[in-house]
Amino acid sequence: MENDERKKLISLLDERNQLLLDRERDLADRSEELAAQKEELTAAIEEVIEKNAFLSETLDKLKQRNQELDQILYRASHDLKTPVTSIVGLLELLKGENLTESQSLICDHISQKTSQMMSLLESLTMLAQAAFDSIQTKPVNIREAISTAIAQSKHHPNFYRATIANDVPEGLSYNGDELKLKIVLRCLLDNALTFSSQGPIAIRMSGRLDKDNLSIAVEDDGDGIDHTVKEKIFEMFYRGSERSQGAGLGLYIVKSIVDRLNGSVSLESVKGKTIFTIALPWSNSNTLLQAP
Repeated sequence: MENDERKKLISLLDERNQLLLDRERDLADRSEELAAQKEELTAAIEEVIEKNAFLSETLDKLKQRNQELDQILYRASHDLKTPVTSIVGLLELLKGENLTESQSLICDHISQKTSQMMSLLESLTMLAQAAFDSIQTKPVNIREAISTAIAQSKHHPNFYRATIANDVPEGLSYNGDELKLKIVLRCLLDNALTFSSQGPIAIRMSGRLDKDNLSIAVEDDGDGIDHTVKEKIFEMFYRGSERSQGAGLGLYIVKSIVDRLNGSVSLESVKGKTIFTIALPWSNSNTLLQAP
C-alpha cells in the first residue's frame, strides 16, 4: 500500500517537474522573442531619430530657400517698376508726336501691355508684403483706409463708370496692420470693379463691429459668381472668367492676409449682387475703438 502511494507521489512530482520545465522553456522562448523585438525596436527608434534629424535639416533649408524666394519676389517686383514706369512715360511722350496710324496702334498696344505688366508687378508687390512683411499693429481708421483703397483704384479701366459708397461710420477704428488691411480692401475693390455690370457700376463698402469681430463688406452689382467655382476663387492664379485681365492673385492675396490676421473671408453671390465680407477678431489685446 505504501509503495502504491509512493509511486503516485513520484508520478505527481514528475508531472509537476515536467510542467515547470515546459514553463521554463516557454519563458526562455518568450525572453528571446522579447530580446529580438527590443533589438528591432531600438533599431527602428534609431532610424526614426536619423530621419527626424534629416527632416529637420531639410526643413531648415526649405525655410532658408523660402526666405530667399520672398526676398527675390519683393526686390524683383519693386525694382522692375522703375523701368516699366519709364516705358509708360516714354509712351506718353510718343503720343504727343506726329505718329502715323500704324505707329499709334503700336503705341496703344505697347501701352496696354505695359499696363498689364504694371498691374502684375503691383500684385506681386502686394503678395510679397502679405507673405513677407511682419505684422505691425496700430490704430487704423477704417473709413480712411477705405478712402485710400478707392483712391488707389482710380487707374482701373472701369473706375470712371463706378459710384463707390463708403458707408463706414466716422471714427470706426481697429488696432491692426494698416498696410495689410489696405491691401485687402484694394484687392476686393479691384475685383468688384473688374467683374461689375456692363453699364453704370454701384459698389458699396461698409463696416461694423460686434461682440467678436470687425466686419468689412464689399458689395457689387456684377454678374455674380457661379456656385461651381466658389471654392476655387481664392486659389493662386485662378481667374474666374475672360473678363479678368490680371494675374489671378487678388483674392488669393486677400485670403492669405486674412488668414495671417486670424480672420475669415466669406462670400455671398447671386445674379446681380456679390458680397465679400472679411471678419477680423479682436480681444483685450486688440481693442476696437469707436468715437462717441
